[in-house]
Amino acid sequence: MRSVPSNFAGALRRVFPAAISDSQAIAFCMFLAFFPMMLFAFGLLAISSHMGGAAEQFFSDLRYFMPQQSRRTVTDFLTDQGAGISPRAWILLGLSGTLLGGSQVLGGFIEAFSNLYGDKTRSRYWPNQFRALLLLIVTIGPLLAAIVLTVFSRQLRTWMIIHFGLPQLFNGIWAVV
Repeated sequence: MRSVPSNFAGALRRVFPAAISDSQAIAFCMFLAFFPMMLFAFGLLAISSHMGGAAEQFFSDLRYFMPQQSRRTVTDFLTDQGAGISPRAWILLGLSGTLLGGSQVLGGFIEAFSNLYGDKTRSRYWPNQFRALLLLIVTIGPLLAAIVLTVFSRQLRTWMIIHFGLPQLFNGIWAVV
């Protein structure tokens, strides 16, 4: 029986040369998918009158994960170009870009895992992209639901009570959730 260090060394020799180009492609696609997701989030924040302060906080919180010049470029673009565009257009543009970029990321993961496991059969492009899109939808749907329920729970509950009535029902549901 081989020892753990020799098994680990064999795994590193097998994985790293095959995974470097795939990991670079996945990282690039993740970088490109970030900006449409940001447009999608901005559109969601801008569409609601109850979350007017959240849009300003969105711009101020960009300083935590973007360099100053990039943040200024994004802010200038959104304020200059977005003056006449409805939030629904930002949501649609962000959602379509997120689906395209995210399916590229997950398609890269599918290809990387097939390379790592030595799968010599290559699937065709469109079926692979369709599988990646389905995987993205299955992954991002529950994630977005969890984010909305945890981050925007008070605003969502207030919106549901205003639009549908029944405050006791929604307060009871929220106590369970």
